[in-house]
Amino acid sequence: MSFALKGDPDLQNRFVAALRVITSAVSVGHDESLIVHVGTTGPRVAAYPDGFREYGHLRFSVGLEDVDDLKADLAAALDIACS
Repeated sequence: MSFALKGDPDLQNRFVAALRVITSAVSVGHDESLIVHVGTTGPRVAAYPDGFREYGHLRFSVGLEDVDDLKADLAAALDIACS
């Protein structure tokens, strides 16, 4: 899944750095949950939704971890990044 965080690249970086269960990765598609920040430049940017073109987006590949652990990790990272 992909989602955008409204904010500058520093916010995106704080969010990803605050994750403890989900791992930052260059690509996605393993049995562990991974996330990669996709910026606002590149050949396919014109096809992105408005928010993705403005803020970039985070591609999140859900792995085999417990769903409650993933939800807690995302919530905690959002709290840290947005405070």
